[in-house]
Amino acid sequence: MTKPKFNSKLLLFGEYTIIDNGNALAIPFPNFYGKWANSTEKSNLIPFFNYLKTLNAYNGSKIEKAIERNLIFDSNIPQGYGLGSSGALSAAAHKTFYIGDILSKSKVRTQLAEIESFFHGSSSGLDPLTSYYNKPVLVHTSSIHLLSKLDLNHDFFLLNSKIERDSKPLIIWYRTQKEINIEFKDALQQLNHKNKVAIDSLLCSNNAGVKSAFKSISQIQFEHFKKMIPNRIASIWAEGLKSDKYYLKLAGAGGGGFFLGLGDFKSINEDCFKIDGI
Repeated sequence: MTKPKFNSKLLLFGEYTIIDNGNALAIPFPNFYGKWANSTEKSNLIPFFNYLKTLNAYNGSKIEKAIERNLIFDSNIPQGYGLGSSGALSAAAHKTFYIGDILSKSKVRTQLAEIESFFHGSSSGLDPLTSYYNKPVLVHTSSIHLLSKLDLNHDFFLLNSKIERDSKPLIIWYRTQKEINIEFKDALQQLNHKNKVAIDSLLCSNNAGVKSAFKSISQIQFEHFKKMIPNRIASIWAEGLKSDKYYLKLAGAGGGGFFLGLGDFKSINEDCFKIDGI
């Protein structure tokens, strides 16, 4: 029997603001995925499995058997790159070990966030939700919508910083700035508005609207999220804003991993590749 694959996710719009129920759009990204596999060595997931046993409505005996079989999550999703490696694992764990009642999408999201909090301390639940349903997920004013498909009729691309990062300190920094920095808090309101404009424009194939909103997001993040932008990427980012050939933004927590771009990536002398719709 073929074991199901759990795709990685790509957050097109909504990084950080999704933590506070902002607008967001994420898509499954089948270029990278994970699936369960048995290992001849002791599983590195034992602490995670033990945590899972402390949560309600998960099959403890089945989890114990998974530990005995040295069950691992065989994944090519790079960790610390913003593609939801822990989200895919959390989705797989819920699909495999949950034994409770049938849940609404919002409750599935809550439970997935609880699972993923093992890795990050807190979670919006969007990453694992995208892997769980394997469909584009739109979050708008806290409501969740699954899209049958999403055509990306734009020049979206990923830029590989080749830097692994830990999202936890970045999330802590974000929460702190939100509390103590009024200018940062105002920027978040602008960012969430531009995220909504970008999403609405993308869904109605308004190319000019997507490009304009993407540029605004790029400018806001470049000014207020410098901690999340490595120096080498910052110079590439600035050149895009100056030349208008392309624009960059975060694709998750930032700090490293992949960055999302729109425009002519061939003008960047770096490891980039185009992404398509699903």
